[in-house]
Amino acid sequence: MTHRPCRKRPPPGKIQGIRNQWEPNIPNQNRDDAVEVETQIASIFASTWDGRANAIRRLFVETLDFDPASGQVSLASASANVQLPEAAERVAVLDGVQVLYAIEP
Repeated sequence: MTHRPCRKRPPPGKIQGIRNQWEPNIPNQNRDDAVEVETQIASIFASTWDGRANAIRRLFVETLDFDPASGQVSLASASANVQLPEAAERVAVLDGVQVLYAIEP
């Protein structure tokens, strides 16, 4: 794998336009993976409300290598200034990170 190193940071007061030119140039490892993720995301928005949780599950489990999960998670203990439904559907999990699907109240 070869890639260009990060560019040096500009001296103070010499910021270059809006585009951040000081980030590393990261090569695209596998264009097919990016296309697959984009296709899965498009399928989430194209799905019906009833099928949306399964479309999200497919993205995380089949494409992003999460483990499938199921069941409900209570959201009742959310802060008082946050408006959430009573529960969310557990979709996927990886290393303690849970992906939840909740329909806006």
